[in-house]
Amino acid sequence: FDSDGDGLINSAEDTAGTDRNDPDSDDDGVNDGTEVLTDNTDPLDPCDPSTTVAACLAFDSDGDGLVNADEDTAGTDRNDPDSDDDGINDGDEVTAGSNPLDPCDPASDNAACDGFDNDGDGLVNSDEDAAGTDRNDPDTDDDGVNDGDEVTNVTDPLNPCDPSAATVACLAFDSDGDGLINSAEDTAGTDRNNPDTDGDGVNDGPEVLAGSNPLDPCDPSAANAACEAFDSDGDGLINSAEDTAGTDRNDPDSDDDGVNDGSEVGAGTDPLDPCDPSASAVACLAFDSDGDGLINSAEDTAGTDRNDPDSDDDGINDGPEVVAGSNPLDPCDPAIDNAACDALDNDSDGLTNGAETTAGTDRDNPDTDGDGVNDGPEVDAGTDPLDPCDPDTNVAACLAFDSDGDGLSNATEDGGPTDRNDADTDDDGVCDGPLAVAGICDAGPDPDGVDPCVPSVLAARCDQDDDGVDNGDEGTNGTDPTDPDTDDDGVCDGPLAVLGVCTAGPDGEPLNPCVPEVEVLACDTGDVDNDGLTNGEERVLGTRPDLADSDGDGIDDGVEVGGDLDNPIDTDGDGTIDALDDDDDGDGVLSINEIGDDPANPTDSDDDGTPDYLDPCFPSTDNDACRASGEGEGEGEGEGEGEGEGEGEGEGEGEGEGEGEGEGEGEGEGEGEGEGEGEGLEDLGVSGGGIFIACGATGSSPGVLSVALLTLGMWSRRRRR
Repeated sequence: FDSDGDGLINSAEDTAGTDRNDPDSDDDGVNDGTEVLTDNTDPLDPCDPSTTVAACLAFDSDGDGLVNADEDTAGTDRNDPDSDDDGINDGDEVTAGSNPLDPCDPASDNAACDGFDNDGDGLVNSDEDAAGTDRNDPDTDDDGVNDGDEVTNVTDPLNPCDPSAATVACLAFDSDGDGLINSAEDTAGTDRNNPDTDGDGVNDGPEVLAGSNPLDPCDPSAANAACEAFDSDGDGLINSAEDTAGTDRNDPDSDDDGVNDGSEVGAGTDPLDPCDPSASAVACLAFDSDGDGLINSAEDTAGTDRNDPDSDDDGINDGPEVVAGSNPLDPCDPAIDNAACDALDNDSDGLTNGAETTAGTDRDNPDTDGDGVNDGPEVDAGTDPLDPCDPDTNVAACLAFDSDGDGLSNATEDGGPTDRNDADTDDDGVCDGPLAVAGICDAGPDPDGVDPCVPSVLAARCDQDDDGVDNGDEGTNGTDPTDPDTDDDGVCDGPLAVLGVCTAGPDGEPLNPCVPEVEVLACDTGDVDNDGLTNGEERVLGTRPDLADSDGDGIDDGVEVGGDLDNPIDTDGDGTIDALDDDDDGDGVLSINEIGDDPANPTDSDDDGTPDYLDPCFPSTDNDACRASGEGEGEGEGEGEGEGEGEGEGEGEGEGEGEGEGEGEGEGEGEGEGEGEGEGLEDLGVSGGGIFIACGATGSSPGVLSVALLTLGMWSRRRRR
């Protein structure tokens, strides 16, 4: 069905996209059917087939926001939304007030602008940018030639002097940027294209303003490379070469010898030496070539060397020598202490002066020691040129000489006992002669030049004790210089024996009496007398270490002292130990008379277990020692035949048992009573008195019968029944 009667059925409308109910869908005055079926135009485009119809003019063909009529008014393209291709739609540009036909409006940073020629000089903007020219100025450098033409002709569109240096713009231009326009450069003579025409590091403009010469590299300063390369004085040498040569940059003939510096350097002569190349030049004669204070003409007069300040090498320049009046050609004038003088041989003895000084000889005396042999031959032969006794000890000079400096001539020493080569022959510290020798001996003369103990036995080399070791060595060793056997061990300190004192040593340990032998009296650990006590112990006790029995009682000291050295035995308590007591028990009888014939088994006459020499109550009780010992006195009565009764008192020591009848009491070191049966004693003819026997235990040794006898008169014998 053709709803709108435009010649297209509805299905065809749908296919074409037209409106079923609008016979002219695009309002261009031509029905859809006609456009589709007859004209083959676009039924949806109001500008097809005609662009001038009202519908087309009111249509926005490119959708840029401007209807076609407005596009026509603006001059933009109906079918290009961005006519100037600047990236902004025409409608937006018109609305914003920018030019929709200018790709550089409103912005220049786009490809369309870059390809546009703003100033119509034949260069698109991107080429202007590349050349550095102004997009909006067809003649950027104002030289009268458009930028495009300059680029085409390969001239510089930024240089007003290219292609012509005579243009007004060029003359007003500062081509080198040095502060001077080109016309001013032309006036000053400087280079328009070189900001520092003289290369001195200061641009031409500042130099002109400061008043310095922009064409002189050494003005205002010489300290620059351009000045170094410049030849200020025109002598053929640039300034740096002048500096190297030491010549004057501003003087073409620095040495005034009439030859320019450049010529001299080129010829290899010295531009600073007025005598080179000619020694006869006026400047040379007035010159002091060696700086010694004499000009060359004066050197010629004196005969000295123009080129040697010290012609004689004596360490003093020729000028001062001439002024002082000394000879500038003599190395030993005015002084001899210099190498040149040392190299001479003043006395012609074969030794230079320096060698004479080294040897100590006299440089003006060929035979310093007067021994008849010159110094040179002596040195060559290895003999001493200062010793008149070397090489011959018998020449007159040697005999008159004092070799050891003690004040005695060699001849005198040869005639006496002393040594001509030893100021202190006996080493006693006193010189043989009257003169002292430092560090060796004091002034003499020594009364006996060969005896070190004269004049003083205290001299270090004196051996006072004749043991073969002198005082000095004894002092070093710590031994006694007056005692040949310091440690009294019988061996002499030194290698010599001393009769009656010690045998020949030397003693390996002269301060140790126990070396080499311990069995000597001086050694405390020895036991010379073999009495069981060491020598040291005997000295402490007071006994004799050289005598086994100090008190002569027949018993050795060791036995008498006992086992406790701190408490030696003193039997009678008299303060004298037994080893020193000739009456050990203090009974008034010498121990030697009580001991008997065998000291090893001393006599015990009363068989009481105590040897007689230790028993104060034998042979007599009537002595202080016995009484002090406590053996008793008593009184009593008794009858014979072994039976009896009695009482008595007595003092005594001992305990015992016996058989008999009787009673008794006793007193002593303890008290006791005892009874018993047994045998007793019978009276056998006692005259003038009686006998009382008391038996009992009294606190001494058990089982021993203690008997106290009280005599009223003399008793003659006693018999045990």
